[in-house]
Amino acid sequence: MAATAEGDQLDVAVNNARLEAHKCVFLDHQRSNLANRTPALLPRIQRILEELGDNIRLARLRRKLSAAQVAERAGMGRTTLTKIEQGHPGVGMGQIINVLKVLPS
Repeated sequence: MAATAEGDQLDVAVNNARLEAHKCVFLDHQRSNLANRTPALLPRIQRILEELGDNIRLARLRRKLSAAQVAERAGMGRTTLTKIEQGHPGVGMGQIINVLKVLPS
């Protein structure tokens, strides 16, 4: 009878460990989904971001700088710079400021 009780306790412990592992995987999945979501913006705010991006792109082109040059100087990838120039709402303000700092006046 004691062996059965110990076996039952072991089964319960194993099942609890499995449950905790599944919870961790689920929570990690939820966190990654939240991190990849694009924030919803009011249309007016979206237009402002797009206009800012257009102005940054025009400033870069007027200075005859390639996207690769500006991105490298700002410490980011070309895809991030493209997102800034398109007015993507998921880009951080710090990244936008870095681009503005590297565009000579």
